[in-house]
This record gives sequence, structure tokens and C-alpha cells, in this order.
Amino acid sequence: HTKDLTDEPIKTALQPLLEFSKKQGVCAYFEAGTPGGPEFSEHVYKVMRDMDRNGELPIYIDGCYSIYDRKQLPDAIEVMKHYREEFSEGNVRVNTLKIMMDGTLAVHTASLITPYADTGTVGGCLFTTEEIADLLRKLNDNGFDFHVHTVGEGAIRTILDAVEIVKNELGDKFKVHVTCAHLELMDDADMDRFAKLGVNANFSAWWHSGAGNGGGGTYEDHAVLFGEERAANKSLRSKSLWDTGAMVCWSSDNVVFGDFRAWSPYLGMESAITRLNDEKTNINEEEKHYVQYRPASECMNHEEMLIGYTINNAKQLRIEDKKGSIDVGKDADYLIFDEDLRTVNPRGMSYILPKEVFFKGIKVN
Repeated sequence: HTKDLTDEPIKTALQPLLEFSKKQGVCAYFEAGTPGGPEFSEHVYKVMRDMDRNGELPIYIDGCYSIYDRKQLPDAIEVMKHYREEFSEGNVRVNTLKIMMDGTLAVHTASLITPYADTGTVGGCLFTTEEIADLLRKLNDNGFDFHVHTVGEGAIRTILDAVEIVKNELGDKFKVHVTCAHLELMDDADMDRFAKLGVNANFSAWWHSGAGNGGGGTYEDHAVLFGEERAANKSLRSKSLWDTGAMVCWSSDNVVFGDFRAWSPYLGMESAITRLNDEKTNINEEEKHYVQYRPASECMNHEEMLIGYTINNAKQLRIEDKKGSIDVGKDADYLIFDEDLRTVNPRGMSYILPKEVFFKGIKVN
């Protein structure tokens, strides 16, 4: 019944998010599709815009129009034009089209190239390569960006193939920021294509410990789903992708609104650095499994995580001129810690909080 909600309940429901943001020092979000559908998302954006105009929004929100049904595609560009007209000022902006390209591993709807070991199926994609290429041309013509849910190797390849087609046609005239999110299972042949094609690689950092892993689960779960070799060597290969020169970014992908532990960037950093989820990790007890997530060679380091969570995320959202680093002319979004995040022991890093948080030069915590 979200269509019947008035502004006040939405505003009230947003308060825990604002308090979490001020406490954690999260100054900017990409909102990848509010549960409740496009109409509800637009309503939430309007409430946030009004809060921002009244000086009540101490965060930057970059939103999207989310497609989860093929029937939405024909009207997508016109809807995006409407969103851009409505939300193109201050701290609330919408300029990205988001597509749920495939599903999840656990229910065998993530798109694979090599079949699932336990069912022999390969899942599927919402759109074909040709349909995505046509969409990319339209997004480019209208100045929009593109964010894609791509869990499996088949969905990832479909997007990369479509980008390659359009880039070969348009060359430097192709300006769309394309971001593939999740990237749980990648084929070797596609590892160096992100850097070559300029596609952003956005990983859900806390999944790298095996916790909450997109429905896919732990190494043991993956071994059942797609076999020992792929489970041990092909899962969430962020370090390998980083080493190719690809722009690796980080997110949480958690829609449990109320328990924000999985939203914490410090949990994300600990998870991707250690690939562990045990008694030292600030996450639900039922998520712990005490086994390092494979492959261990994919562990990131402190500097890579900090870059991914700051300037790389800002570049993904085209806000690097204002956010993502401390420099002359940028928004004074900065945090003060008792610990040095470049050298702190990553075990237990998920419990760290900033001592002071500044948003546009104003102390908010």
C-alpha cells in the first residue's frame, strides 16, 4: 500500500538512515531501486528533495529508475527524462537507469555460461545483447548513465559485449558511465575487458566474507552450485579485476531497512581485506561461518578499499569534482578517526566509527 503513504511517514522512516549516515560518516549514496516500485521510489525522492530544500538532508542521494520487467523498457527514456527534470538539483539527483539483468545463484536464476553443476541449467538474462546495445545508444543520445545487476558470468558478458558493440560504433562519442554490480562469478575471458571498455566494477563488499552473499552463500554452497574448481577460484575476484586496471567500486546491496550493520563501509572494508566472517566481525550471528572465503588471493588491501569507497565511487556517480577526495573547491565532506584506516588491523575493523563527521564543512555528529 505504498501508493497511499503521505510524506510524513516516509520522512519519519528516513530518520534512522540519516542517523546511521551521520554516525558512520557516509556522505553519499547511490540508491539502486527502492522496494515498492518506481512510483514509490519517485515519492521517496520527492520527500528527500523537499528535505534538502529545507536543510534537513545531510547526505547526497544519487537515484535511479529501476527496470525489473521487460514491459518497462519502451518507456524507459521518457521516464528518465521526467526523473531528471524532477531531480537535478542540490543533494538529490537522478540520472541513471538501472536494470536487473539476471537473478541470484541460490535459485539458479543468475545467468551462467558454464551450466550449474547441480541442475545443468544456465539461468537467463532479462535482455539480449542487441537489446542492451540499442538501449546504450539511446542512453548515450540523452546523456544518461547505466547501472546493471550482473551476478553471473553470462549477464556480465552480455553487458560487456553490448558496450563493445556500441563503443566500436561511436568511439569517443560514447559517454555513458556503465556499471556492473555484484560480479559474483566471472569468466576468465572477460577479466580484462572492464578496463579496456571503461566499465565500472561494483562489488558488494560484505559478500566477500561469505555473509549475506546474494543468496549464493559460502564456498561450500558455491561448490554445490557450480563445482569445486569454480567455487575455489572464480568467486568475487575483486583483486584480480583491480590488477587489470579496472575501476573497482564498493557498495553494500542490502535492503534490510532498520538493521544497518551490513551498510557499514567499515564492515565492507574488513570483509574484502580478510574475506573472513567470524567472532571479530560486526554482523549477525546467523551469518558467521568461520571459514575464509575463497580464493584467498582475492583479498584487497587497505589503500585499495579506501580508494574504492571514496574517489572511485565518486567517479562512478560523476561527482568527483565535488566529492571523493579532499581538494580545493570540493565539498568539505571529511571524517576524523582515532585509528589510521591505512594501517589499522582489519580484524574487527567493522566496529570502527569516525570520531567526527563533516558534511559540506558542517559537523553533523
